Amino acid sequence: MKKVLLGTTALVAAGFVVGEAQAADPVALSIGGYYATAYGGNFSESDRSGDGGANNQEHGLLQDVEVHFKGETTLDNGLTVGVRIELEGQEQAGDQVDETWAYISGSWGQLRVGDEDNVAANMAVSAPYAGVFSATSPWFSFFNAGDQTNNAWASDSNYNALNEFGDASKLYYNSPAFNGFSFGISYAPDGSQDTRSPGLNADNTNAGLQDIGSVAVAYSGEIAGISVGASLGYIQSRTETEGVNNSQQDPNAWHTGLSLGYGNWKVGGTYSAHDTDDHSKNFDVWDVGVTYGVSAWSVGLGYSEVAVSTAFNVEDDENSVLTLGVGYALGGGVTLGAALSNNNFNNNSAGGNGADYNATAAMMGMIISY
Repeated sequence: MKKVLLGTTALVAAGFVVGEAQAADPVALSIGGYYATAYGGNFSESDRSGDGGANNQEHGLLQDVEVHFKGETTLDNGLTVGVRIELEGQEQAGDQVDETWAYISGSWGQLRVGDEDNVAANMAVSAPYAGVFSATSPWFSFFNAGDQTNNAWASDSNYNALNEFGDASKLYYNSPAFNGFSFGISYAPDGSQDTRSPGLNADNTNAGLQDIGSVAVAYSGEIAGISVGASLGYIQSRTETEGVNNSQQDPNAWHTGLSLGYGNWKVGGTYSAHDTDDHSKNFDVWDVGVTYGVSAWSVGLGYSEVAVSTAFNVEDDENSVLTLGVGYALGGGVTLGAALSNNNFNNNSAGGNGADYNATAAMMGMIISY
């Protein structure tokens, strides 16, 4: 009888909580997202047999499109509840929906659940760039460098050390800002996304990851008239199965970034590292950037470098990109950009299938945010 009374009391209490949490208005979804497109090509490229540019087009048209469905409502108790679903605007093999998550937020911060990047990636500060293109190519790359065996590509972003862990289904918490400082923590049981009932995921997937935890801290504010952005994040995971067939054992990664702004100038840089217990795939990435903006115009210079080491390497594979870009904000969420960029890749792999590579490319593009 005591258990029944306790259970009844709990149900009544839960009913009061639900009653207090009724929304004044239901969640209404709106549409957002972006359409990014660029045209570019190499007018100087290593394209001899065995080189990165061999048997590849010298120019092309690239696109990256997403449609975001999002909405939220504020409950009578002051909590905000919302959802976000990101649909790929182009066919993506096995991943037509990018991220999808729900959240509850209040004065205590925000709690998310669903398929989302880890907090280290989301809170990371990046180096500034002008327009559409940067040395770390967050949108597009027209280079063909790299040893496919060792994944040392010219388009490797400074976020690759973090984003390799993907949009696994996770629990995610962000704190409110305290004097410009905030922190976050996220946890994913394994590397799977698009999880659903019935049943749980297998725990012996070859090269699969489990127990993916991430923590991050960030600062955003102004010190002595200088705008400052800084971040530090770390990720740790475990490989589900041990063995020589796994691509990497217990990978971990960390990232730090700093951005400063004064007047029309912005300058910043980042450093990221990805390591595995068995040294099967380690890489370090750093970049710097500086921009100057007047009205709707901006110009920027950026440089990035990645060093990749694996069991195949005699020395680290090294890949660098130097980019000079210009941007113009048309307004209404439309940004135009153009850039000249040089890529230099030194292949030091023993048994790899890549070769040294050098190319210079010109590109122009547009981002429409909606």
